[in-house]
Amino acid sequence: MKINFSKSLDLKLLLNEIKAITNIKEGKVSYDAFRIYELESILESHIKFPENLSNQSKQSIIQKTIRRVAISGFDDKEFKKILNEEVKRHFSKKEQYFFLLTSLSITYLPFRKIKINNSEIIIKGKHYPKSFNKNRNDLLKKKKENFINDNFLKVIVKTKGKNYTDAFKESLKDLDVFRAILNLLINPSMQINFGSDEKPINRIRLGKFLTMHLEDGTTVNEHNYWWEPNFNDKIWELKPEKKNYIKNSINWYIKRINLSNKKFNQSICYSLGLYVNAFDEPNKQTCFLKVWTSLETLLATHQNETIIKRCLTVYNDESKPLQRQILEALKNYRNEFVHEGIEASKENLSTYCHKIQTNILYILKFNHLNYYSLFKNIEDANTFLDKRRLDIKVQKSELEMFKTIRKKINTKS
Repeated sequence: MKINFSKSLDLKLLLNEIKAITNIKEGKVSYDAFRIYELESILESHIKFPENLSNQSKQSIIQKTIRRVAISGFDDKEFKKILNEEVKRHFSKKEQYFFLLTSLSITYLPFRKIKINNSEIIIKGKHYPKSFNKNRNDLLKKKKENFINDNFLKVIVKTKGKNYTDAFKESLKDLDVFRAILNLLINPSMQINFGSDEKPINRIRLGKFLTMHLEDGTTVNEHNYWWEPNFNDKIWELKPEKKNYIKNSINWYIKRINLSNKKFNQSICYSLGLYVNAFDEPNKQTCFLKVWTSLETLLATHQNETIIKRCLTVYNDESKPLQRQILEALKNYRNEFVHEGIEASKENLSTYCHKIQTNILYILKFNHLNYYSLFKNIEDANTFLDKRRLDIKVQKSELEMFKTIRKKINTKS
């Protein structure tokens, strides 16, 4: 529950600005202007909260802290004390199970259940359990939402948490890891949509509505549900001959993610989340910028030349000359757009996005997750990648250590 403040934060200045628009009458706090929302967001940007807090929880804690510090006199030291108290109060609630109901754009999956980090993903086929389904339908009808995507594969994500918004964040993060791996395996290596109708690259997307439920099937409240802004109703059919490949591959990736060191796990999952959300975007320019960030996160660098060198390490010698040309093209376009605002055609952008996807897949498959047991964090994985590139001899002893660790893990499982 550690809270850190940015070095650039001038807390007294921000509190004085809030004080200037604050009224207190009979113990109730109110504000003269909408500027309070601006000041709250600026204040929040200078505070590093625990990672498992949702944006809604952060906002609520900030608002409660400001109200309390207003009554006590806007002292900056008191603000920090009260903020810590509010965070502790938030985490003092009793844990319970929450259930996220959504669906995936695929005909079926060769799993009943799969555990990812703190969540259990339960595959339900064409229908949710009756108690969940009735409460979900009642909520959506009340909000006058149209029922679509009935043929999507129904999925429930079970996650333990103290607050439903925090549990929603955790559930969706773990589901996105699952979707990211599925899409890395299933997405085409190249696809171009000619014409003005842009579509997401991802084959496995979320259904239109997401609802959060308690263990008895009731919704967390009468108002809260989420919707997918880039919803597309196309469904991908999993062919029978692909069943074993998908099942074995998913198990390979998920097992390594679950067994990874916590810091390494967090970086991998964050990168996968960036990737899958990038490829949900119909706009290819947005997709390109987001997926490039995913690659930077995976390779723990913003230096373009380092990105190219690290990507090339996992290719064989015959492929490296051509792959270097491809990576240089990606780098050139990224620099042209960021520094000069030059936009490529949709067809070129689609090509660039697919090429970045291939590099993400290769880095995960042939380095980061292949040797996961050697790494405490993402920097370790990339140091190891650099050693492989430079052919440093210490690599041999590290590989022997990896084989020993893997043998022990396989024996236990």
